[in-house]
Amino acid sequence: MRQFDRFVQRTLRPPNVVLRISSLVLSIALTARAVVHPTLENVLSAAWFVILLGPDVVAPGRYRAWLAGLERRHPVLGGTFGALIMSCATFLLLRFFLDRPLSAVIALALALIAVTASLLGRRRRTT
Repeated sequence: MRQFDRFVQRTLRPPNVVLRISSLVLSIALTARAVVHPTLENVLSAAWFVILLGPDVVAPGRYRAWLAGLERRHPVLGGTFGALIMSCATFLLLRFFLDRPLSAVIALALALIAVTASLLGRRRRTT
């Protein structure tokens, strides 16, 4: 039905080469910053980006398929992985505004709430 193609909304997704290069540059830059100034936030941000974007640099298609399969086959493990990613990101964002312990507690609470809601939603959809 090509006659309706102009009405279909397209997503803007850059080419894989651009994503790979930008992910590699960002990971290297954050790792260099963590080596030069080894604070908890710098090391955590470098580790977060390397773990999150590293496999996407090597094999973007297989990595996304692996993550989707992991979440389907092992929902608790996928939820734990999601909680780690979300808690690190939330901690790093809150760290700009709050102290370290308060940021960690809020990030952990938000990650647990998100994982619990995800698992409950999955259970509701499958039953």
